[in-house]
Amino acid sequence: MLPKAESLRIMISEPVPGATKPPPYWEWIHKMAEKAARPGTAVDYVALKKGCRGDGAFENTYNTIWMAQRAYDAEKKGYDAFIVGCASDMGLKECRALVDIPVAGSTESSLLLASVLGHKFSIILVDPGIKPPGVSCDELWAGE
Repeated sequence: MLPKAESLRIMISEPVPGATKPPPYWEWIHKMAEKAARPGTAVDYVALKKGCRGDGAFENTYNTIWMAQRAYDAEKKGYDAFIVGCASDMGLKECRALVDIPVAGSTESSLLLASVLGHKFSIILVDPGIKPPGVSCDELWAGE
């Protein structure tokens, strides 16, 4: 029999500041996390403490600071990992540079999994300004 695993605590941060109650899709995310996580794993959902609403360059840059603050808070509160809950992976690199706990981004994780499953896959964008159409996975990661 395997030894009993320790419980894990994971924080997921919503990129929208000041949410007073979780958005409706958090319930779905919570159900999926419970199915994927091992028993005893606690997943806590938070919003940014401060920030700007909007999706422009200024808002994303400013909110990156507060996403990094959330990662810092997670580490200080004893969380085992932090997830950037934003399709743009806002502040992913900054969070990783700031803390010693693992930090994951939903889009990066999805792209890495897709690249293992096949050589070609599609990315559906909701904002055409994020990446130009027709960019390959190799081109996406070439600047890393």
